[in-house]
Parts: sequence; C-alpha cells; structure tokens
Amino acid sequence: MDLRTKTFLAVSGPAVGLLLVCMWTLGPQVDSHAADELRASERQNQKETGLQKKRDEAQINRVLSMVAENPLLISGLQLIGANENDFQAREQLETQITEIAKARGFDLLEIAAPNGRALAAVRRGEHGIEPIPLVEAPGINGFITFGGVTYKLTSAPVDQDQQNVGHLALGERLDLSRYRSPVVLVSQGKIIASSDKQFNGAEMEAALASCTPAQECDVKTGNGTYFSLVLETSPSGDTIRSLKNLDSAGDPLEGAVHNVFLPAIFAAVALGAFVAYSATKPKKKSVTELKDSPVPELKHS
Repeated sequence: MDLRTKTFLAVSGPAVGLLLVCMWTLGPQVDSHAADELRASERQNQKETGLQKKRDEAQINRVLSMVAENPLLISGLQLIGANENDFQAREQLETQITEIAKARGFDLLEIAAPNGRALAAVRRGEHGIEPIPLVEAPGINGFITFGGVTYKLTSAPVDQDQQNVGHLALGERLDLSRYRSPVVLVSQGKIIASSDKQFNGAEMEAALASCTPAQECDVKTGNGTYFSLVLETSPSGDTIRSLKNLDSAGDPLEGAVHNVFLPAIFAAVALGAFVAYSATKPKKKSVTELKDSPVPELKHS
C-alpha cells in the first residue's frame, strides 16, 4: 500500500466510518418516531371524522324530520298500519317518496313500518328515480350495496300524535375518497368497498380479522404493516377502518437524514483525497526532478 492510499485512509476512514454508524443508528429511531407521529395523526383524524359525522347526521336528521311531516306520507303509513294489504296505500307511499327524492336530489329514499320492514323504496338510477323491489329493499341504518353502488343509510322516525307510525331512511352514495386516509368498508368480515384496490382481497380480510372491533391495531400483510382505526360504525356492526402504511411513514425523515449525511460522507472522501494528493505530491516532484537532473562529471586530479 503506497503512501497516498495510507494517507487517504487515515484521513477519510474514521470520518466516513463515524458518519455511516451515525446514519445506521438513526435509521430505526427515525422510523419509530415517524410511526408514533403517524399514529398520533390518525387518532386526531379519528376524532375529527367523528365530529364531522355528528354534524352530517344532524343535518340529515333535520331534513328527514321536515320530510317526515308530509301529510300524505303519514296518511299512507296509517292506512297500511290498519291494513298491511292495502296496495293503494303502498302505491301512494311510493309515489310520494319518488316525488320527494326527485325534488330534493336524494340518492335513495325508503319508507318503513315501525318494526323496520320496508314498505316502499326508490333510488336514483341511470334513468332517474326508480323503485326498488321490496325483497331487495335495504334496512333503515348502516351501509348497503345495491346495484353496484354502496349507500350510507340514516333514518328518522315518522310520528303522528306522539305515536310512531314508521321510519324514513335516506341513503347517500358512499364516497370513500372524502376520508383523509385510505379506508375500507368491512361487513361481516368481508371488504365490500375500499378507497384503494390494493386492499381488496382475502389477505387483507384475514389480517383485519385479528383486529378487535372499535379498537386500533397494526395489520400485517405481504405489502407491509398498516395502522388501522375505526372511523365509523353502523348499528349493524359494519365498520369503516383507516389503513395507513407504517413502513413508509419514515421515508420523508429518512430522506432528510440521507440529505445530511451523504453529502458529509462525500465531503470526507473528497477531503481525504485532497490531503493524500497534497501530502504526496511534493515528494513525487522532487524525485522526478532528481531523475531528470544531469549527473555531474567527476574530475580526476
């Protein structure tokens, strides 16, 4: 090993080694900190989602309460209450909710008996408002997929003289893209809708099965580890869960660490090369000059 190499290693080696050790040591700490920050952010997101859900439901209930005061709806419910086989009353209910859905731009509207049994239901299809067969009618709360579209149902009672005569249920098309985090809708252990296609499939369903309902958990699949929280729960037990990738949480911080340490490593290498060249250059030059200088002639006396 020549002098230049020894000088380079002596100058750059310790500095580069120390920087690499520091970068390697900080990596797990950065990942852990990023994961903690992600969990805290998701818990805050859960709280904000819950508050927004309450505001949305309050607004829907106000709308349903006004619609439920429709006298024709009430009379139709009273007629059916007196005679379940009154088909004219059923047609009257269907006509009324069809007109209401058209006028207010509802996606789905259902009228049900006090026990929750559907009496008439309509939805917005390709050709406008169309009736839903009663055998396929959704419940009055929760999430339902019908005709390839998933709806979120909210209901309100229809009362007359302080007596419940039925329920009115409003269905909104479920838009999972409005959530800040990637989410899945889970019903009876099956993913029936998701904001990202990578979450569809038996692998994610099996991973989510280990999560306790209404609790946070880490979900491990072949694509990575995800932090999951329940954002919404329906009366039937269906849940909307968030899925945030923990493996990539530290990527921005790791990038910042690399941006600090990699230039420092390159600088240490460059410094070592410069010092090694500078320290050996004078010696090489003097030897060259010595070789090129003429040999003096010896004179004999």
